[in-house]
Amino acid sequence: MNVKDKSDRGEPHDTSALEETLGYRFKSGKLLTAALTHPSYRSDKKLDFDNQRLEFLGDAILGFLLAETMFVRFKGVDEGTLTVLRSSVASGANLAEKAALINAGEFLLLGNGEKKNGGGLRKSNLADAMEAIIAAVYLDGGMDAARDVFHRLFDSDMDKLKSNIWDNNPKGLAQHIAETFFKTRVSYEFSVRASEPSGADEEFRVRAVITGTDYAGDGVGHNKKEASVDAARDLIKKLPEELIETV
Repeated sequence: MNVKDKSDRGEPHDTSALEETLGYRFKSGKLLTAALTHPSYRSDKKLDFDNQRLEFLGDAILGFLLAETMFVRFKGVDEGTLTVLRSSVASGANLAEKAALINAGEFLLLGNGEKKNGGGLRKSNLADAMEAIIAAVYLDGGMDAARDVFHRLFDSDMDKLKSNIWDNNPKGLAQHIAETFFKTRVSYEFSVRASEPSGADEEFRVRAVITGTDYAGDGVGHNKKEASVDAARDLIKKLPEELIETV
């Protein structure tokens, strides 16, 4: 008998395939059932639980695990950038995508009306279930278990972020390299060319130097920020390729 047949009658359904995909076997099947119980099912079956409280907890656990992982993996990245990156991974759309990848929608317990309206494919339902599942794993097996499931599901996101993050933050990358490999910092030396009579904007020139080394890059821009970013990019281009590849 398939999952839908069982859930139609309100009977416990076999979640072994979902647990296998998660890489975690629950000691308490009730926790996973609760994580998969939509409020509409609770209403139809007159239950005293659904997945909303677990969703609340899962949101906090996921936020912590994302912050922990990004803090360790993305050294040199400022707080603001990390916050934006965390939000992108924890977005409803991305959580729904993760839930779809593990076929969570097939296991959701939905009320009749929600089921008829395609609730198993609804992104908001999938995102909520993903957070609830993370919470259920935590309550069942502790933070180490939740961390293992998190990495199984979200490491691909971390890898994608790592490959793109420095493209938008060359100053952060330059500073990270300076600290990691040279135990020093990047200094920026500015000079300004005043506006020309023609009305051209003044031009900032800057030289980015890894202090104590011969590595340096030059940049130009209409303001100090633009010029320093340009200089950092030039500095990175002049570093040995084998060094950049290890970042």
